Amino acid sequence: MSEKKYYLKNKDLYNEVVRCKELGLKQPSPELTRMFILLGNRIISKMYYESKEDNEDCFQNGILDLLKYWDRFDPKYLNAFAYYTQIFKNGMAKGWNRIHPKKNLYNVSIDSFTNEGGVHSL
Repeated sequence: MSEKKYYLKNKDLYNEVVRCKELGLKQPSPELTRMFILLGNRIISKMYYESKEDNEDCFQNGILDLLKYWDRFDPKYLNAFAYYTQIFKNGMAKGWNRIHPKKNLYNVSIDSFTNEGGVHSL
């Protein structure tokens, strides 16, 4: 029976984050950045986007959040993998909402009624 191969182990991710924090780094190390990209690629590969641009934008937003918030991890919490997965997913969602904002049912465009244009709440 073959052993299942893991692309990124929680222990390795945890140890690299702790090492970076102990060194007092302001930015994640190149190795931690590589791990974030691996994590992001794995997560985004399970998503479906109609356009490649949306996929890339959401991926970039997820990575951006990982790079912005990497140092907020508390080493008392041992599951770094779950922590950073959630940060990446939240970043992807923020990116999606920025690209495709929800339309408010209560806003009605009355462009045809005015020369100024715009959206007005009724």
